[in-house]
Amino acid sequence: MLAEFIKGKSITRLALSFMLVALLGESALVAYGTFFYEEDKAIVFAGPEQNSTLQLRGAVLAKADPAQGCVDEMIFTVALADGAEPVNFAMTPDANADGKLNDETAPIHTVMISYVDADQRVDDLTWSFAEYGPGDEDTLLESGENFRITLGADNNGHCGLLQNALSPQLGTSAPFTIEVKTPNGEVLRIERVTPDVYSPVMNLS
Repeated sequence: MLAEFIKGKSITRLALSFMLVALLGESALVAYGTFFYEEDKAIVFAGPEQNSTLQLRGAVLAKADPAQGCVDEMIFTVALADGAEPVNFAMTPDANADGKLNDETAPIHTVMISYVDADQRVDDLTWSFAEYGPGDEDTLLESGENFRITLGADNNGHCGLLQNALSPQLGTSAPFTIEVKTPNGEVLRIERVTPDVYSPVMNLS
């Protein structure tokens, strides 16, 4: 098209140079915009394991009952994001050990943990926490502290409760998501896949 235009019109070399420079500049702008659009998309989708309140720290561990062929506890560590307000991790006991807290008569927890897979969504699962590293031994997660969360256990000695809460249970080679919802409504999402073969303790990275 440019060649036909040049053939049919009288055009100087200087004018032709200006046109080529303009075309190259426009191409550069399009490429620049596309690069940052793709980079923005990568930022949006690359970091589900942090938000403005909580961040995941370290590995996610799964404890399995090989005899039952399912995961019965999940263990992970969280910390506050920079500048975030403290979060109260006060726990509610699971009186009937069913792995869920939404049926307790006097709940005191304000953090809610949910489980999601292709077959189900189960909200308000039983969990407990312990300080992991330096802390002041209260239920507030504050700056500089780490809390290790055990999903499927409570603070009254019940453990291995995740298999009671899920139907179907979490088996091998299964993708799943854990959601930790803080009182301000923000959700920390942890996405993992169980291995092909179970062992008593598994590092899901």
